[in-house]
Amino acid sequence: MREPLKKLNGERKTFTGTFEQYSSRKYSVAYRKTALIKNIKDINGKFISDHAWITCNDNFNNVGNLRKGDVIQFNAKIKEYIKGYWDIREEINIIKPYEKDYKFDELKKVKIVRSVM
Repeated sequence: MREPLKKLNGERKTFTGTFEQYSSRKYSVAYRKTALIKNIKDINGKFISDHAWITCNDNFNNVGNLRKGDVIQFNAKIKEYIKGYWDIREEINIIKPYEKDYKFDELKKVKIVRSVM
């Protein structure tokens, strides 16, 4: 669990982070583009999380194609969610149980603050 995010649950704040890579994740029946952001800090430079997978919404996509190492700034609402893996084999579920975690959601005001060019 990300303790600094737990304290911000339900709040909307501005953060910075370094773009690492794009990927995709299946949500129900459709795949959605995601982005791995590392070294996430609040606007004052306080460390928040070593990484987060963020679902790319229109505000994120409007920035254009990011390159590894680009530093972005974004405004997000912190939300609690349940993460984990479910498998038909009960022994797997015991090894990797569900747990609460926190995510960056409803991204707005996304911009590149330092490009690697």
